[in-house]
Amino acid sequence: MMFNKTNKVKIRLLPVFIFVAVLTVSVKLNNIFDLYNNPAQKTLSISPAQALAEENQEVKQKYTQATRQISNLSQEKKNLNEKVTLASQLDATAITVLPKNKRGKTAKKVKDVKKIAVSFTIVKNITAKTGERTLYIRIAKPDNDVLTKNASNTFPYENRELTYSIKKYIEYTGEEQNVTVYWDVEEYLPAGTYHVYIFAEGTMIGQQAFSMK
Repeated sequence: MMFNKTNKVKIRLLPVFIFVAVLTVSVKLNNIFDLYNNPAQKTLSISPAQALAEENQEVKQKYTQATRQISNLSQEKKNLNEKVTLASQLDATAITVLPKNKRGKTAKKVKDVKKIAVSFTIVKNITAKTGERTLYIRIAKPDNDVLTKNASNTFPYENRELTYSIKKYIEYTGEEQNVTVYWDVEEYLPAGTYHVYIFAEGTMIGQQAFSMK
């Protein structure tokens, strides 16, 4: 079987054609895979309306994040202020109550009591404000009735008015301070357990119980 020159040329060029065809198919397949793996390339352009919608959504997300951060900061500030307020409050410790007779000695019987001495210590607090402070002392009888010289002697406490027995002004310097107040007995006192409550700036800073027979 004989081949002419034209057929020989075609046979020699056949591998080249096959290589070019395979290369072309490979390029096309790669383009298809790239398009599949990168959906964003499917659409070469978006409409102005779509762009505006996406921008609005991004702005809303940023606003929501900023609002959440502001809310968290406000709560942190509130918690910090509460801690500072608690830390700056006065505290009364070492509370002692001594019923005294007319000679200034400790009375053994309630019928002999002429004065009630209430002593306590305001502890050192460098975070508390200095200056004049007002203390309110309540002395409650066994029936919880509070001793007072006048029904109008009251102070605010938790959205209500409480009756006090003794009001005491002190000059607080931030250092430990000893305080003693006296109640002059002018009424009948029954035997039993009494309670003393000490308040400052709307907060109860100490309490103590004592008994008289």
